[in-house]
Formats: sequence, C-alpha cells, structure tokens
Amino acid sequence: MPVTDKGWLVIGYGNDLRGDDAVGPQVVDKIVEMDLANVKTIIGFQLLPEMAAEAASADVVVFVDAAVDRLQVSVERIVHGVPSAITHIGSPHELISLTRAIYGSNPDAWIVKIPAEQFELGAPLSELTERCAQEAVDRIRGLIEG
Repeated sequence: MPVTDKGWLVIGYGNDLRGDDAVGPQVVDKIVEMDLANVKTIIGFQLLPEMAAEAASADVVVFVDAAVDRLQVSVERIVHGVPSAITHIGSPHELISLTRAIYGSNPDAWIVKIPAEQFELGAPLSELTERCAQEAVDRIRGLIEG
C-alpha cells in the first residue's frame, strides 16, 4: 500500500466500561506507545460522522473493534457501502462511504476484529480478548510497516 504524506489513521472504538468492548481503545493505546511515524490515532466510544474529516486526511484507515462472532483476530479490507444516517455512523463501511461522499477522499480501509466474549459493566478483558489484543497490535503494525 503506497502511502503519501497523508499517512495512516487508526481508530479504536468501544465502551471501556464494558469488559471486552474496551479492546479497540486499548489496542490503539498500544499503537500510540509505539510512536510510529506517519500514524495518527483516534479513540472513541463509537464511530461518529465527524471522524470522516480525519479519515479524509489519511491514505489508509484502520478500524479496531471487538467482535463476538469470531474466535481469532481478523483483518479485513473494507468494501465501501452507503451511509445510512447523518448523526450516527453504525459501521466502518458507512464512515468510509461518508468520507468519500462529503470529502471526495477514498482512503484504503481495513477493520481489525478482535474476539470478545464478556461485556459486563466493570469487567476486565476476558483471557481470550486479552490474548488476542497483542496479536491485533502486531498485525496493525505489520500493515503499517508493510
């Protein structure tokens, strides 16, 4: 993936009060600690339309989120969809489509899904999710470093 001066944007989202849902933000915190060149990060509770402006200023956007429908980390290319709302963005696909529609920017986009199984209020990461979080960090770094 050729990267210009726009660089990378890594967005981790989820509720840090609900167990494994916190894994997206926690993985992005680890990416921040690496201090990688040409990488900007955003941590949020959910995806918001305002993030489209940040996505428009990137060559590549990587979304990081918990996923209850898998047992291992997955890294998937995002195929552009159609935005369904203007006040809340439900998926990375919609956010990238909004970026294209409003800003005319079409960054390459990926989603890193991390297995999750417990979402109780105040719970820590489950063993499965904690184990997979480091793999997700490694895979994101691999994407960035080519």
